[in-house]
Amino acid sequence: PLEGYDLEDPAAEPPRAILDEGSGPLVPYQFNVGCPFGCGFCNSFSRRTYRLRAPALVAADLTHAVREYGVHRFYMVNHLLNADPAHLRELVERLEAARLDMHWVDSCRVTGMSPELLRRLRRVGLSRLVWGVDCASDRMRRLMHKGGSAARIPETIAAAYKAGIQNVVNLIVGMPHETE
Repeated sequence: PLEGYDLEDPAAEPPRAILDEGSGPLVPYQFNVGCPFGCGFCNSFSRRTYRLRAPALVAADLTHAVREYGVHRFYMVNHLLNADPAHLRELVERLEAARLDMHWVDSCRVTGMSPELLRRLRRVGLSRLVWGVDCASDRMRRLMHKGGSAARIPETIAAAYKAGIQNVVNLIVGMPHETE
């Protein structure tokens, strides 16, 4: 038999919440499906299509949830926040105009996230980003078809931290041809 684990151990570190900010229910919401990138490790069906909900409709949905139902915390179940830079810019503009009291978490690639964009995202409630770094060497990034330079990863994540955004980094270890 497997050894049991006492979930009531008062000395144990409490689990971190998906979203530490705000209070009330954490509501899932999705405004994009699929991914336009062809990362070498992904066998997801999502590579076949990529669809975005219009920024005006996303802002309207979130405004309705915040103002009509008192929802202030969202877990975005998007595949990728920043796959389409124009879409993201328009979404941020609309959320800035809406002035919503909300907190949210999403996932993204390291590419295309400037310090200014990260500050604006934080001002519209983005509290945590889950970064699809996946690997930290240029060689493996080329083999995985990730794009971007490994050298930019630390500065981008540091800019998010400086903007007040919590960071979670996803890494893949043990890929074929990985030697370091």
